[in-house]
Amino acid sequence: MISYRVMKIAEFNDSAFYRIACACGNKDYEFELWLEYDKDINNITLMIGKTLYWKYYYEFSPWYEKIYRRLFAGLKLIFGGYLEMQADVLFMDKKHIEGFIEALQEGITKIEEKG
Repeated sequence: MISYRVMKIAEFNDSAFYRIACACGNKDYEFELWLEYDKDINNITLMIGKTLYWKYYYEFSPWYEKIYRRLFAGLKLIFGGYLEMQADVLFMDKKHIEGFIEALQEGITKIEEKG
């Protein structure tokens, strides 16, 4: 049974979807875990999704630096086609990590039953 900072969002015939909370408790730092099985090619896909927020990258910078960085990033996106960003999630303790592992194992078990 998954519970500690890990929540099952949805379950389908060939996939399972979970939300993993960050130890800091801020909803903006959560991420999603999606396990899917494609029986046609016998392939398991693991997707980890995270919404990235611009404000956290330069939250403590002066206002003029924030404007400059946003303009520069906008131009890079327009002319380059993409932006590179990163995000973190904090695991609180062993129990939090075990909840994440249990979500992976439960998803794999479910997928194996359907396959």
